[in-house]
Amino acid sequence: MLRLEGLGPTIVAVMWLETALAFLFIGARIYCRRFLRQVSGWDDILMVATGVLLLLYSAFCHAAALHGFGRHSATLTIDQFSEANKLEIIGQTFCIIGIAASKATVALFQLRIVEVLWHKIYLWFFLITMAIICVLVALFDFVRCDPIAHVWNPTIEAYCWISTPSFSAMSIFLSAWSAVVDFAFAALPWVVVWKLEMKQKERLLICCAMSLGVFAGLCSIIRAIALNGLNARSDYTYETVGLILWSSTELLTSIVTACIPTLRPLWQQIFGGSTNGNYGYGGSGRENGSYRLRDQHHRNPQSSNTKTTVSHHHDDDDQSERAILEDGIKRTDQVTVTFEADDDKRKRSQPW
Repeated sequence: MLRLEGLGPTIVAVMWLETALAFLFIGARIYCRRFLRQVSGWDDILMVATGVLLLLYSAFCHAAALHGFGRHSATLTIDQFSEANKLEIIGQTFCIIGIAASKATVALFQLRIVEVLWHKIYLWFFLITMAIICVLVALFDFVRCDPIAHVWNPTIEAYCWISTPSFSAMSIFLSAWSAVVDFAFAALPWVVVWKLEMKQKERLLICCAMSLGVFAGLCSIIRAIALNGLNARSDYTYETVGLILWSSTELLTSIVTACIPTLRPLWQQIFGGSTNGNYGYGGSGRENGSYRLRDQHHRNPQSSNTKTTVSHHHDDDDQSERAILEDGIKRTDQVTVTFEADDDKRKRSQPW
C-alpha cells in the first residue's frame, strides 16, 4: 500500500504549497499583461511553461514520496528504492528545464528594455549558455549509463561513461552558473536604468524591482551545497530530500521575482490609481489624444509677457517607472514652443 512516511509529508506539503504560490503569481502576471494592458510576449508564454514544469516536478516528487522517497534506504525494498529514485530523477529533469525557462523569461523581459548592442549580447550570452548547460545535465542523467536503469537502481550492473561523482560535479557547476546568471541579470538594470534622467526614487524602485533575482541566486548557491547529496548512494532517498526542496524553492523564487516587476497595474487597481490599462509611454502625457497646452502670464509695471508652452507631460510622477517596467526604455522627445509678447519691444521668438 502506498503511503507517506518519514520526510514524505514534508516533501508533499512544501512542494505543493510552492506550486500554488507560483501559479498565484503567474496568474497575476497574465492578468496584468493580457487583460489590464492587452499585451503579451514570449516571456509570458515561457513563464506559464515554467509553472507547468514546476507542477510536473511536484507531481513526480509526490509520487516518489508515496514509493518511499524521504525514508531511509534501509527501510525500503529494492523495488521501492528504484521506483522512488526513478520518479524523483524524472521530476528533477522537469525542474532543470524549468530553471532554464525561468532564466529565459527574465532575459526576454530585459531584452525588450535594452537598446545598446552589448547589452543584448550580454543577455543572449547568459540565456544561451544557461539553456545549453541545463539541457546537457538533464540529458546526461539518463544517457550516462548503459543500461539506463542503473541510474536509479545501482544494483544493476552497467557501464557508465560519466561516473556519479562526475555527474555530481556537473550538477554543482549548473547550480553555480545558475547563480551567476541570476546575479548578472540583476546587475544589468542598475547599468541601464541608473543613467536615465528621472527622480532617484524612481530609479531605485525600478532597479530594485528588476534585481530581485538575487534571491534566486542565493537559492542556487544553497542548492549547489545540497547537491553533495548525489554522492550519498547508500541513503539516497533520505539524504537528498534537501536537494529537491531547495530545487523547488529556487524555481519558485525565480518565478516570483520574474513576475513582480509586471504586477504594477494590479497594485494600482487594488490600492488606487489608473486602471485603464494605460501604463506605458504609448499613452503617457496625453489627454484624449492631444497634448496639454498651458499659458503662463508674467506681468510687471514695465512690460507684459505672455508665454505659451506646448510640452509632453506625464500624468503622474511614477509614469516613467511604469513605462520602463511594462514597455521598456524608449526615447521620448519634449518639444517646447515659446511665444513671448513684450508690450514695449514686441519681440516674438519660437525656440524649438
